[in-house]
Amino acid sequence: MLEMALRQAVELGSYARAADNFSELTNVPISASSMHRLVLEYGTEVVKAEASEAEAMVCVPEEEERVSYRRIPEPDSEVMAVSADGVMVHLREEGWKEAKVASVSAVPVREAGEKAEGELRLTKHSYRAGLWDAKTFTNHYWAESCRRGVEKAKRIVCINDGAIWIWMMVFVCFSRRIEILDWWHMLQYVWQIAAAALGPDSSEASAWVQAQKTALARSQLRLFFRRILRLNPNPAEAPPDVNQRSPICGKTDDV
Repeated sequence: MLEMALRQAVELGSYARAADNFSELTNVPISASSMHRLVLEYGTEVVKAEASEAEAMVCVPEEEERVSYRRIPEPDSEVMAVSADGVMVHLREEGWKEAKVASVSAVPVREAGEKAEGELRLTKHSYRAGLWDAKTFTNHYWAESCRRGVEKAKRIVCINDGAIWIWMMVFVCFSRRIEILDWWHMLQYVWQIAAAALGPDSSEASAWVQAQKTALARSQLRLFFRRILRLNPNPAEAPPDVNQRSPICGKTDDV
């Protein structure tokens, strides 16, 4: 019941709304102040437990310590999806801070004869979030993946935006993975490049972006990157957000 209270308070912006929602689900009356107190008490314990778990997952044992190997749990599906992102949240008396979030999900296996096209809904989600720096977040990212048995999955799919720090974390945690750059974020960077080079509202920019979308949809990556370099031959002159967060402007041996 305490866990449910914590989840309700996290999902809803107001403790009063969270208390009402909790009471409706459980038929147990609770005030907003009691909800706040429960979240602080229980949430503090959860944060401590997760921090200890994350530290233990990456801690190198001392020479005199006896090494005990952990039991790796079975994943919820043969294919597991692991993603990460950062989101800005406004804290009282502290202002805007970036909360980093990791999510782990099971990928349903398609039935024999089922078409590969169409929407595929992920299931059995779990999350871990906090106001951490990238190094600390990497430990939590790895710990949550281990808790879900991702290591035993036949395939690990990592879907993220273009932030370099996220892909560095993926590289460190998973030696084998399928990397997918989020479509929406990719197009956002493509539009920024087109707007800077051809004008934000020009028909040339729209036509260029549409051609890039077609190339991506057909997995014509060499053509995609060749066009990027033709339009923006000097990566250092790319729009700041693209240059800092996205790898699409960098030269590669495949181009």
